[in-house]
Amino acid sequence: MAKDKPPHAREANAAGTNVLLVIDTGALLAGESEPACCYALCTGMDSLLTSNDGQLHLNATAGEQVHVRWSPTAVRGEHAVLLDLQLANEDVLTNLTLQTNPAATVQVPQMGEPVELEARPAHDAFWQLDVAAEGSVELTLKAIVTDRDAEIAGTFEWPLSIVVG
Repeated sequence: MAKDKPPHAREANAAGTNVLLVIDTGALLAGESEPACCYALCTGMDSLLTSNDGQLHLNATAGEQVHVRWSPTAVRGEHAVLLDLQLANEDVLTNLTLQTNPAATVQVPQMGEPVELEARPAHDAFWQLDVAAEGSVELTLKAIVTDRDAEIAGTFEWPLSIVVG
């Protein structure tokens, strides 16, 4: 294993890398530090590691794609998050585009018969990036947190340093 790679890295996934940003909306609205309120989880590691220190290590190689999805910690739908991403440059990651699929569905188990699944609509949205090279890049996250009535509860911005390789 190369000296520069984290010890938990494994072989890159041929399909690319999936990232989930879990945003602690309650902590954000309470005034806590923005980077500490964003937990980053990603595929391509031997174990599930989370980070909320403003850094994300991606085990990806040039030519692969990265899909970034996000979710608030609001389990009862108290808050929603609209997320905008901006790259500092396109030396490491390129072609940042928002992808949406309003026709996506998920299979949901039924309460009385958990083995029977029902297809339900689940609008899918993610940010897609192409990996151009190994290295580091700064990403700016801009979040708008809304309440159940779609009223803006707060706007936030913080950096995320991404290391690819």
